[in-house]
Amino acid sequence: LHQRGARISYVDPFVPALARRHWGGDQDLLSAPVTAETFKNADCVVILTDHSDFDRDLLVNCAPLIVDTRNAIKGLHPHVHRLGAPLPARAALEAAAAC
Repeated sequence: LHQRGARISYVDPFVPALARRHWGGDQDLLSAPVTAETFKNADCVVILTDHSDFDRDLLVNCAPLIVDTRNAIKGLHPHVHRLGAPLPARAALEAAAAC
């Protein structure tokens, strides 16, 4: 994504810094704070690790789009997409109408 022009950031309370050599980017990254503003300012949040102490309610209430690769978010939310999960009913209807 970075090579295609996306601005990359991350939030991980256990990894405060990520050197460029470890992620293939052109700069070192610092973990963003776990705040409503951090999530609101993201176009998309991708959950790659399911930390048990992470505030999932804050994430669900603030992030505009979430791709959950760990099935960490419970319940149905129209802006949360789980890998391998069926489409929410509204998205399935829209996809069928587009064909």
